[in-house]
Amino acid sequence: MQVTRKDLDDMESQGILTPGQGELLWRALREKGAGRPRFDLAHVLYYLGALVVMGAMTYFMTLGWASFGGGGLASVAAAYMLLFAMAGRTYFAAPQTRVAGGLLWTLALAMVPLLVYGLQESLGLWPQEFPGAYRDFYVWVRGGWFWMEVATLGVGALILRRVSFPFLLMPISLALYFLSMDLVPLIYGQEFTWDQRLWFSVWFGLALCGGAYAVDLKRLRHGGEDFAPWLYLFGATALWGGLSLLDSGSELRRLGYATINVLLIFFSLLVDRGVFLVYGSLGFFGYLSYLSYTVFADSLFFPFVLSALGVVLILAGVQYRKYEDHIKKGLRRLLPPGMAPWIPVAYREDE
Repeated sequence: MQVTRKDLDDMESQGILTPGQGELLWRALREKGAGRPRFDLAHVLYYLGALVVMGAMTYFMTLGWASFGGGGLASVAAAYMLLFAMAGRTYFAAPQTRVAGGLLWTLALAMVPLLVYGLQESLGLWPQEFPGAYRDFYVWVRGGWFWMEVATLGVGALILRRVSFPFLLMPISLALYFLSMDLVPLIYGQEFTWDQRLWFSVWFGLALCGGAYAVDLKRLRHGGEDFAPWLYLFGATALWGGLSLLDSGSELRRLGYATINVLLIFFSLLVDRGVFLVYGSLGFFGYLSYLSYTVFADSLFFPFVLSALGVVLILAGVQYRKYEDHIKKGLRRLLPPGMAPWIPVAYREDE
């Protein structure tokens, strides 16, 4: 929900607020939100600049960087990391530049994989064989990246103890996601099956979503910044991606996959997290596509059935928008007694 100055002026004219209260409330809201991310030119430039720097020092690095050698790469990464950390500490302390400071701290964290890579290359220490050029870190699943990811998680945890900035969870969640893939060759050896990789992704995604859920519950009970979205995003991606790529093998298992996606949609209503709604909808649509192209490929009536279902879904969306709060509360009332405090949104409403 967004509140504008005109909204407060209208409330004064309608007698909801007394004369002068709108101005006081507007100033208080501006001061409170000064250090929060919002969609304006300054914040867009902050995030765009941070993404450009991260891209330049990670994914867009050319093979020419190999000429620096391991020690050179580690030195460059350490210098950048120190510079970003010092600047981040300065800017994060001031409310007006808090977002810029938090992004600078995020850039410092993003240098950790490059620093560890340089040290490992100079010392020749790899968990498995040499994984390749640094830019391959963002492309290939290889056990050699393991310590880069673990170091990123460790340093990220240390920074989070001092800097309460949700976007720091982006590189941390990315490192966790990469770790979920790169652990597979370490556990199963270089020769691992596709199914082993996918099942590991499913269980890791479930664990990451569980961690995000715990973070969400803690925030809604005790207050503070919202750190859960990035964990939910990467956790849901690992979970849904693994499930979607598994070989279903039978119609019953495909129906089970569709059912899981429908449950994800309902789960999104319980916790108010759109990522589950998006993935659940995509999965269910994928199942309908499979039915259309495979099971009912020669049916004259199936397109009409699907069309009717689509219209029903649109009308359901209209009704849902009308009675959204009532539907969500009714859904939560169906939960077993005593479970409400363990649902983040239900807990917030009870407060």
